[in-house]
Amino acid sequence: MKKLVFATILFNCSLFAAAPLPSHPSVAEFKKELGIKVLDAKKDKASDKTCKIYLVQHGSTEWSEIKRLQGSSHVPLSEKGKEEAQKLAEKISALGIKVIYSSPLQSSIETAEILKSKISVPVIAVDDLKGEDHGEFEGLPKEEYLKKARFQLHYFLPAEEEIFFSCGKGGESTADVGRRAIPALKKIAAEHLGESVVVVVHSGVSKLLNFFAGNYKPEETIALSHGEMMQIEADATSLYVVK
Repeated sequence: MKKLVFATILFNCSLFAAAPLPSHPSVAEFKKELGIKVLDAKKDKASDKTCKIYLVQHGSTEWSEIKRLQGSSHVPLSEKGKEEAQKLAEKISALGIKVIYSSPLQSSIETAEILKSKISVPVIAVDDLKGEDHGEFEGLPKEEYLKKARFQLHYFLPAEEEIFFSCGKGGESTADVGRRAIPALKKIAAEHLGESVVVVVHSGVSKLLNFFAGNYKPEETIALSHGEMMQIEADATSLYVVK
């Protein structure tokens, strides 16, 4: 996708020259606002009593497989997505999970129910964990949204700017997702200190956490892939990400 003709990008981005990007806090200020602390795996340790949160990216859907923009829509798992969730269920079966929390969207709930079938714990839907609303671009196929000047501008922004800028007019940015999802994760943690839980989410949450931790290469995606999992720790005030 980044091989789009550069001249075309410059032309399209010039459409926004008269309307500067919205102001936003610095990355450091935003990290402090959300209460995110980045730990060095070799020397740092989270607080003595935290909740272990296993963040799970929901399984694939037909929309995700054809690159149709999916964030706030109810879309069922594809057969591939169900297989991904089944494999993940095997991995979490020995982690001592007490409860599964999930975005209320269909892809996440179906993933959570497949995980539940292996470990027999409650599934609780949390509205603030839902995916990123792509606004005017929600549901568009790849061949359409790639042509949109606003999407191209969003895609080529430096990560420090891109997380604050929604790809579709009327939609959410990754930062918007963080401002509702991170407090929800800390609330979950406060209720399960000393325990382990699974939280099924969408890409915006893992993208934001990996961005803060620097756990990615510039040419790669920074979100979890479908059916993948990452571990974090949290308490009522802070969320700890290991670098």
